[in-house]
Amino acid sequence: MQHLKTTDDMNNATFYSCHQIHGDFGRFIDTTFVARDLEDIRKTLNEDQITGYFVSYGSAVGITYANMFPDRIGRLLLDGVEFVKDQRRLGSFVWSSVYSILDTWREGFLGECPDAGPSLCPLERPDRGSQTPITLEELETRMDRLFQTLIEQPISGCTHVGGPGIITYSQVASWIYTAMYSPSRWPLTAEILDGLEVGDARLALDEFEKRWYKSTYTGHQASSLELLYAVVSADSYDDPLPEDGLIWWDKF
Repeated sequence: MQHLKTTDDMNNATFYSCHQIHGDFGRFIDTTFVARDLEDIRKTLNEDQITGYFVSYGSAVGITYANMFPDRIGRLLLDGVEFVKDQRRLGSFVWSSVYSILDTWREGFLGECPDAGPSLCPLERPDRGSQTPITLEELETRMDRLFQTLIEQPISGCTHVGGPGIITYSQVASWIYTAMYSPSRWPLTAEILDGLEVGDARLALDEFEKRWYKSTYTGHQASSLELLYAVVSADSYDDPLPEDGLIWWDKF
């Protein structure tokens, strides 16, 4: 719950800043407006129809565009799990994206670890006390234990570049979420989790610091994360808030 309160405070700060800069404009930045932008691009390019590859949230844009401009559709390849019909419901983005990531986490990342072997998935190393091939269920149990440990208390560490630091549950969850989109990052992700499982945060700190340093402040120019919040919020802006407040989100 403390993580939810912290996240809620940060979101409130983001929304307040957005409203201070843009006023009521943010309410209108929803997926239908993104689809209209796509239509303007088609017109500018003098194309009769849209043909494209739509990934992740892009699948929602593609489906919305097809419903709004059915006569302008050529061939659309949709690579995502967005349930556009539910986009106006509070939390719909969480349901569609997180649930799909959980499937990839279990069936892809953890499920393929035993077959990949220790060289590609260090979590499969036999030095964890098991003399028999590791199973998916054992991996799930170990990772659940690691996540619970991180929820209760961050893991501390130190690097030569960044000095002392901590790894939190939120950081690890964010890393895993993006890593599931890129199987090429799975070996590194497994190595990070392998270290954290025994309390070694050095590799995690190194990699997470790289992500931080790549992020640069751009003044009033909105970041991609802020734009994501804007679209998700605008899509469900008129859906009532849950009566039990933050507790409602705890089920995720």
